[in-house]
Amino acid sequence: IGQVSGQFQSIAATDRTPLIDISEVMSGNGKFIKVSNNGQSLPDSASLGNDEDDWACTFDSDTGFLWEVKSSDDGIRDTDWRYAWGNENGSECQNSNNCNTNDYINRINADSLCGKHNWTLPNMTELNSLIRRNPRAWRCADQETGQVSIRYECIRWIEISAGKAPMIENFYFPNTKADIGYWTSTIGEHPDEAELVRFYEETSSDWGAHYMRFSRAVRLVQK
Repeated sequence: IGQVSGQFQSIAATDRTPLIDISEVMSGNGKFIKVSNNGQSLPDSASLGNDEDDWACTFDSDTGFLWEVKSSDDGIRDTDWRYAWGNENGSECQNSNNCNTNDYINRINADSLCGKHNWTLPNMTELNSLIRRNPRAWRCADQETGQVSIRYECIRWIEISAGKAPMIENFYFPNTKADIGYWTSTIGEHPDEAELVRFYEETSSDWGAHYMRFSRAVRLVQK
């Protein structure tokens, strides 16, 4: 966390009206900060966009990570694009000739997203840090007695198909999909597999390893 004042100086202390006191950022209290395309801190009222002063990333002051924010404009960071892992060939992205994570990372770094050039895939632990427990208890029936109970772990596939919101801070990470896995840099049990994280439940957020040739979602991190 002590890295914030140096590496993220433009985020934590700029010539604009400060979003929060720098001491709050340094304390690691879990506050998220919106960050513009050119790497400046923004107020919570900022909107996503492609201009240099528009919101494009979110800084997690609790971990010191800067995360890309997905868009819904058919641009390079659109939430509906899917990528194969590494240099494998996928087919569901803006650059349909090269829909893989390596090409996506290279393009984001070439664009200097939020003023940074070292974006990469997060490992499974890092991506899991974005999982947020929903404070609301979900009501469902006990599978043995049929009685309705209230408990946090009552998450069912039927709720996913009904459009239940992903387990993430939606205000700071809009356009996150609950029904698809996100690639991590963590290799699976076999060398042609990589681990996924899925934002569809509160407790078990890892989704196991999938073959790298499959097309899945991506959220990059700058560490």
